[in-house]
Amino acid sequence: MGSAADELGRHEDALGYLSAAVDADPADMDARTRLGSLLIRLDRDAEALPHMKAALDADPGDAGLCISMGVIYSKLGWSEPAVKAYAACINLDPGVPSAHANMGRELFNLGRHDEALASMRESIRVDPDYAHGHSGLSIMLSILGRHDEALEHMKKATTLDPRYIDDPSGSHMSVSYADAPGPDPPGPGGPPRRKAGKPSHLRRKKRRG
Repeated sequence: MGSAADELGRHEDALGYLSAAVDADPADMDARTRLGSLLIRLDRDAEALPHMKAALDADPGDAGLCISMGVIYSKLGWSEPAVKAYAACINLDPGVPSAHANMGRELFNLGRHDEALASMRESIRVDPDYAHGHSGLSIMLSILGRHDEALEHMKKATTLDPRYIDDPSGSHMSVSYADAPGPDPPGPGGPPRRKAGKPSHLRRKKRRG
């Protein structure tokens, strides 16, 4: 019922159904994953965190759950754990361009510019038509003063997806992510965010959909 309500746009109803399912059986990782995914899409990331972490602890080989954790950390401003989560996804499934792009953004946030550029370039090596990768790479190069290279990649991004003409950071991608498992990630574009503190809990099969 929760998934059906969500598909109908009845998000509060969906939250109620999925929360009740998790309360009834905290070991139901499918319900916890669905609840966590919905909370991420509603920007309730701190609430999503324990559900996604429990699901990943139960199935550490799930690339989709790894990228979901990266999404949460990215949105909370925790770049270092986000990098680790995206790297875990890439280790399990190196063919996910957005995992490389998102890791590149977080590396850039941390001031690791050469690694960030390499990661972003890998996203478009994996998928040369990945417009979001070209846009993110363009923004990084522009910030670093490499404007001719930046222009080349922004032209490519706008050719592949004209929405980047008015939205170069790719915020329109926030609900249109379809090339990797798990919920929608934040886009790789935009200037670096100020680094936030680490999450207090850090202690330390691939599934689609």
